[in-house]
Amino acid sequence: MDQIDIRVEKANDILDTFGQIATWILIVAGWYVVDRQLHKRERRREIRAQIDKCESLLQNLEEIAKSYHCEPIHSPQLASEILTLIQRILRKISYLKLLTTHEYNQNAKAIRRAITLNNFDSTTHAAAALDSQLMNDIGIAIDNAHLALETAFHEKYPD
Repeated sequence: MDQIDIRVEKANDILDTFGQIATWILIVAGWYVVDRQLHKRERRREIRAQIDKCESLLQNLEEIAKSYHCEPIHSPQLASEILTLIQRILRKISYLKLLTTHEYNQNAKAIRRAITLNNFDSTTHAAAALDSQLMNDIGIAIDNAHLALETAFHEKYPD
């Protein structure tokens, strides 16, 4: 009988040990899952905040560019501000790493072309009408950049 009692006691000790190990495994696995989900949510919030900042800068760029093109004379200060803002926005968009290289290049080129290709040189600058093709092109390029960012965000972080 004593041997049976000893075996039962050892079996109970082994089961207790496995139970404790299983409990710790569940605790660690649960912590890992929660931590990972929390990290993903925080990253999503950070990306969303950066996209909102980019969209605000894009709006600002559109206003400044349209204002520049409506001026009757070339403004070197405004032209410099526009070029700086374009670079700042494109760096922020690149940093997000949401767009493919092709999408990024396509949007960057469209924004630069719409704003600086026509009527940007001081020798050919003339006031553009608000309903001109130039103003329309600027609006379209900015809207396409907004759409590309939003689409990429929703593809990477679906609700």
